[in-house]
Amino acid sequence: MLYTGLQDLKGNIFMGKIKKLLVIAGSAKTGSTSLAKWLGQRDDMVLGTEKEGRYFTNFQSDSWTGPASDGFRDTLITDAASYEMNFPDLTDDQWAIDGSTDYIWADGTIGKLMEFAQTCEVKIICIAREPVSRAVSEYNHTLRHGWEDMSFSHSLHAEQDRRSAGWHPLFYHKRRSEIRDDIHRYHDAFGENLLVLDYQDMKTADVVLEKVAKFLGVPDKPVDSSQAHNVSLLEKNKLSGRLKRSKFLLSLGRILLPGVIKRWLWNALHVEAKHKTTVSEKEKQAYSALMAEEIAACKSSPLVPTDRWPSSE
Repeated sequence: MLYTGLQDLKGNIFMGKIKKLLVIAGSAKTGSTSLAKWLGQRDDMVLGTEKEGRYFTNFQSDSWTGPASDGFRDTLITDAASYEMNFPDLTDDQWAIDGSTDYIWADGTIGKLMEFAQTCEVKIICIAREPVSRAVSEYNHTLRHGWEDMSFSHSLHAEQDRRSAGWHPLFYHKRRSEIRDDIHRYHDAFGENLLVLDYQDMKTADVVLEKVAKFLGVPDKPVDSSQAHNVSLLEKNKLSGRLKRSKFLLSLGRILLPGVIKRWLWNALHVEAKHKTTVSEKEKQAYSALMAEEIAACKSSPLVPTDRWPSSE
C-alpha cells in the first residue's frame, strides 16, 4: 500500500484517504453548524460522524476540568486513523467537511492544517459576527445547559482563571470574540483558499451557499435550509429548570411518554433566547467598551466583513 509519509504527533501515518478537506473554522455562535448541515446534504460533500472532533488542535494533550469536561474530552479525535475513519464513506471526488468553532483561535491549528495540506486540498471558511451579540449567545448556551451560575459580567471576570484551569472553550467569551488577528493569520497561511463570511448572510441560506459553491469551484445546488440548527433555547423560569433536572421525572418520562408528548413538554419548558433577557444593556455596553479595540481593528481590516455591525460599536 502507498503511504504518504506524513505522520501525526503519535507517529501514525496518514493513509491519504482524504483528498479534499473543507474546514469550517468558526467562530462560535455564527451559524457554522447550520452551514455544515446544509452542505452535508450535497452528494459531493460528506460530514464527519463526530460533529466536532477537533483533530487539528492540541486539545488531546490538555487537561480539562469544569462543567461538561468529560463529555468534551470524549469527542476529541486523537489520531490519524480515527480521523480518516470519521468519514467512512468518503470518495476521492467528495469534500470532507470538518467543522469546529475552536479551529479559528486554538494555538497550533493553522500549522497542523498547513501540514495536512501537503497531501490534500484544504480550504477554510470563517464566519465573522460582531463581538457583543456573539458573546451573549455563547453565554446563553452555557445557561441553557445549566453550566453557568454567574452573571455575564462576572463570567467575563472569571474567564482567564477558568481558561487556566482548563474549562470548556464555551466559557471563553472574550477570547473567542477576538477574531481579527485569527482571520489574518489564516489569510497569511492560506490566501485565496480562505473564505470569510458575514454572520448576517447566514440568515439567507441561498446567498451563503452560492458563495461557498463558487469558493469550492462546484455547481450551486439546492438544499433544504428550512430547519435551523443549534437554536438557542433557555428555561422559561426556575421551575422549568427544576423539572428538567429531576432525575425521577426524566426517568418516568422516558418510560411512559410518547415522543410527541416529550417534544411538547420540552417546548413548554423553554423559550428562545432572543425572547428572554439574560444580559442587561449595561452589561452589553460595558462589554462593548471592553472590546472597543478589537471592534475597531475588525472594522479597519479588509478581511473582516463589518458593514452590518452596529455603528455604536
